Amino acid sequence: MKRVKCVESAGKDELNMCTTVDDARPMAGEDCVDFCSFEHKRIGENIGLRQAELKHLQLPNGVEIALGQIIALAGDFHGIPKQPIIDPSKGTNQDDSDRQERFLAAYNSLARAPKDKSQKELNEPITALDKECQKGTSIGNKEWDEITGGKWLGGLPIQHGRMLKLAQNNYDHFLPYAEDAYLAGHLLALNKARDASEYAGNESKRLFHEALSLDGFACHFLTDSFSTGHIM
Repeated sequence: MKRVKCVESAGKDELNMCTTVDDARPMAGEDCVDFCSFEHKRIGENIGLRQAELKHLQLPNGVEIALGQIIALAGDFHGIPKQPIIDPSKGTNQDDSDRQERFLAAYNSLARAPKDKSQKELNEPITALDKECQKGTSIGNKEWDEITGGKWLGGLPIQHGRMLKLAQNNYDHFLPYAEDAYLAGHLLALNKARDASEYAGNESKRLFHEALSLDGFACHFLTDSFSTGHIM
């Protein structure tokens, strides 16, 4: 998550990868290398879920969270640092079930952690996301890493937080692996939605919320697939 700056205008040959932010100007060229966390969130907010009750999803651990917030926090801040979803060493024919198990482990770090602990850990990142949305720019790696448990001295990390730990094995965020990471989670979401259709009432609602949250987690990697700094 590189700090980005805005420029007055973008030439026709320069890419504008920013979502709409009030009072923000378009980024271009080398400043526009990836999506900032708030831009992942904005993309999620632009997904039109028809039912008003889906404005906030309930995770399996009982935490309520918006779809855009899931997209922003997935992978960059929640996951298993030493266990990326896609393992490049296994080549392109990696068994699908292995990928899906790894995806579920990453998803569960957000969705199945104890509710009280998870809610407390989410408060500060969600506040930071709102701050980024208001400013229209990233708060920077240092602040994000400190939010996830890191310690910095001056401009250098002396103890990595979860953000930097995840960044050390971040194959899932770059093409061609980002597409596979997305598909692993998307297939799980489809199966969960199918399960939801077989029930009624609260059980159907619970499973459908889980399906949407699974897909939201997967959509982080889908949005990374369209970030110029993540295309290899």
